Amino acid sequence: QNRVGELYSLLRFLELDPYAYYFCRKKGCDCKSLHWRFGPKQKACEGCGCPSPYHYSYFNRTILNPITRYGYLGEGKLAVIELKKVLNETQLRRTKKGRAEDVKLPELRIDCLALKLGEEEKDFYESLYKETQVKFDAYVKKGTLLHNYAHIFELLSRLRQAVNHPHLVGGLSLPKVVQEATCGICHEIGGEDVATAGCGHLFHKTCILQYVQALPPGGKLKCPVCHTNMTIDLEEETQKAKPAAAEASTAAGGAPGAGEIEQPHDFITSSKIEALIQGVTEMTERGGEHKGIIFSQYTRMLDLVEWRIKKLGIKTVKMVGSMPITTRRSMLEAFKHDKQIKLLLLSLKAGGEGLNLQVASHVFVLEPWWNPAVEMQAIQRAHRIGQTKPVRALRFYTEGTIEERMMQLQEKKKLVFEGTIDSNIESLTRLTGEDIRFLFS
Repeated sequence: QNRVGELYSLLRFLELDPYAYYFCRKKGCDCKSLHWRFGPKQKACEGCGCPSPYHYSYFNRTILNPITRYGYLGEGKLAVIELKKVLNETQLRRTKKGRAEDVKLPELRIDCLALKLGEEEKDFYESLYKETQVKFDAYVKKGTLLHNYAHIFELLSRLRQAVNHPHLVGGLSLPKVVQEATCGICHEIGGEDVATAGCGHLFHKTCILQYVQALPPGGKLKCPVCHTNMTIDLEEETQKAKPAAAEASTAAGGAPGAGEIEQPHDFITSSKIEALIQGVTEMTERGGEHKGIIFSQYTRMLDLVEWRIKKLGIKTVKMVGSMPITTRRSMLEAFKHDKQIKLLLLSLKAGGEGLNLQVASHVFVLEPWWNPAVEMQAIQRAHRIGQTKPVRALRFYTEGTIEERMMQLQEKKKLVFEGTIDSNIESLTRLTGEDIRFLFS
């Protein structure tokens, strides 16, 4: 993710010879310094007395400048190989591959599934793409591309959301939402005979009574949705439950989501959601104790996925960044220990780092991310010490869209990483000079 020039400060801190030093090119002068010492007027070196134009940074001269000017052509190729040499000498890296003999992990299989949009989805996407292209071209012609980076990123995000589900794009509403929401047990519309738990989730009174009666002797009453300690008044009036449920839903998951769809016919699926359903179905049909994690960068996409999966009778829990830490912990504990819960829905940033989820043997990544390392970190939440089952990860992307180009960009980043940090110089030959300039610009 970082530029080559940013490496210099680390080499300077290590005082790595010769890359951290300034030298004088005048014949016979052996001036060598970690500092740029030319006084307030920058006229002559305080060490050798030679003018400043005679002095140069060894790192800039041998690595940074050639890469910037030539990419992977001629001197640029030699500079990249030199960069790899520097990194091999200065960094300590412990990878799974390096410790494979010490820690035996089950197989990790990562598959990429290319999807095709349906006709209506494709028409919607292409219309949005043309609109976005007009705005992008306008910035290019005006020369204000870099000044409008935030807006361009927003336009790209809209394209990425459109291939997930058209309702995710700004300006379009999700399927009809009502204040009463749905029952947290049967997932049908709340209706008249409902009650709201202290955590804010809504249930049919008959459903929650059956749930309470099914508790084992001495068992603690926990909310079936968020798995926190539960209090509920079955005598409360229905009208009081409705706004409370809506507030709790918004507080827990951000924007209102698919868990609040008023009628089944209000829900419109998408090609990507149905492809996910197929993968989830294959997982559940294997039997045993297989569990899965579904990653998405968009909480509203998780809302839609959650509603679609629960209609199949599969129990899920969801964790997004807006949830309180106590709720997150409850969700994770429920996923780890409740055999009935088969899927954990995670926003990529909320769940991609710092979690050990070896209980899962399947990982579903719904969209590519700009940084391939972030996706790999997310997948490796399941493939860690303690995992006893083979892990299968399924990455989804749609052909002929912004996602396909992102996958190509990811591949370029991986090639540069392998060529400069890993021991695979040959991988650099698959990149053009233009590719290298793009990545290091």
